[in-house]
Amino acid sequence: MIIFVLALLSKVMVVTLPAILIIYDYLIDNRRGIKKIIIEKLPFIILSIIFIIIALGGKERVVSVLSIQEMAMLASKSTLFYVQKIFIPVGLTIIYPFNEAITIGTFFPYIIGILLMIGGGIFAIKKSPLIAFGLLWFALTLVPTFSNASKAGFIFFAVDRYAYVPSIGIFLIVAFVFSKLNCKSKILIGSLVSISLVLGLLSISQTRTWVDSEHLYNHAIDVYPESVPARASLARILRESGEYEEAFAVLKEGLPFEDHPVMHLGAGYIYARVGQVPEARNQFVLARKMDMESAEPVFSLGSLEEQIGNTSLAQKYYKEAIDLDPSYVIARVKLASILYDSGNLLDAKEQIELALEWNSNSIQAHELLAQILKEEGDNKGSDTHSEIAKKLSVGI
Repeated sequence: MIIFVLALLSKVMVVTLPAILIIYDYLIDNRRGIKKIIIEKLPFIILSIIFIIIALGGKERVVSVLSIQEMAMLASKSTLFYVQKIFIPVGLTIIYPFNEAITIGTFFPYIIGILLMIGGGIFAIKKSPLIAFGLLWFALTLVPTFSNASKAGFIFFAVDRYAYVPSIGIFLIVAFVFSKLNCKSKILIGSLVSISLVLGLLSISQTRTWVDSEHLYNHAIDVYPESVPARASLARILRESGEYEEAFAVLKEGLPFEDHPVMHLGAGYIYARVGQVPEARNQFVLARKMDMESAEPVFSLGSLEEQIGNTSLAQKYYKEAIDLDPSYVIARVKLASILYDSGNLLDAKEQIELALEWNSNSIQAHELLAQILKEEGDNKGSDTHSEIAKKLSVGI
C-alpha cells in the first residue's frame, strides 16, 4: 500500500493499478467471484479516486482545445506510435507535435490498428491470458495520459515518459513469446545478439542529442521541422546566449510550416533584446492580433513599454494580461512592482498576495512582498518572506 502511494505521488498514471490488479486476479490467477476481488482492492480504489480528484483539481483552469472524439482519435495514433517506438526506437525526440486536421480520414489506419489490437486481446483471453493481460496493462496505464494531448495551445500526440509504465505490459508479452521459443536455437541467439547490438548503437546515438538543451531542440527540429514549440525553445536559448541572427533564422525557417503567434513573439523578444523597439512592438502587436485570447503578447507589450520607461502604458498592458489570464503570476509581480515604485503599497500588496495564491514558490513575489512589508513596518513578516525567497533561490 505504501509503495502504491509513493507510485501515485510519482506518476498519477498508476491510478489504474486497481483495475490491473483485478484483471490479474481474474486472468492470471483464475480467481472467480469478481465482487470479492473488488472488495479486496477497495483501499487501492479509494486512493486512486482521491488522486484523480486532486489531479483534476490541479487542471481546473486548463481548457482542452480537443473534443472527446478528437482526443480518442489522437489516442489511437499515440497508442500505435508507442508500440512502434518500443520495437523500433528511432526518431525519438523531446517533442512530438501534431499540426494536421483531426479527421476520421486522417486517423482511419490508426483506428483500424486499435480495433485489431482489441480483437487480438479478446481472442487471447482464453488462448493466452498473459498476452491479454499485457495488452490490458499497456492500455489501462496509457489511458490517463490521453487528456494531456493539448498544452499551451499546442497539440502533442506523444511524450516519451508516458510510455515508461505502459511498456511493461509489452515487455511481458515479449518475455512470454520468448519463453515459448527454443532458447537453444542458434538462429534465435544470433538474432537476439544482433538486436541488442543495434539497440546499443541506437542508444549511444540518442544520448548524443542530450549534450545540452541546444542539441536537444536542434534534434527535435531535425525530426519535426514543423514543431513551433521546439523552434521557440531553441530561439530562446540562442537569444539568451547572444546569438541573435541564429535565433532569428530558426524562427524564420519555421514560418513556411506554420505562421504561429509564438514565432512572432520570439522575433519580438530578439528585437527587444537588441534595442529595436518599434520592430519588437510590431511583432508583439501582430502576435496579439493572431490570438486575441492569449495574455502573453499583451504582457510582452507591457514589458517592452516598461523597458523604455513608459510605466503608465506598461501598467495598462499588465492589467489587460491579468484580465485575460488571472494566473499570470509574473504579470501580477510586474504590475505590483510599478505600483510599489509609485507609492501605492496597498494595491501592490494585493497583487503580490494574489500572485502567491497562484504560485507560492514565486521568488520575485516573495522578494517584493518582503520589501512592501518592511515599508509597512512589519519587519518580522518581511524577514519571513526574504528567507523564503532565499531558500527557493537555492532550491531548498
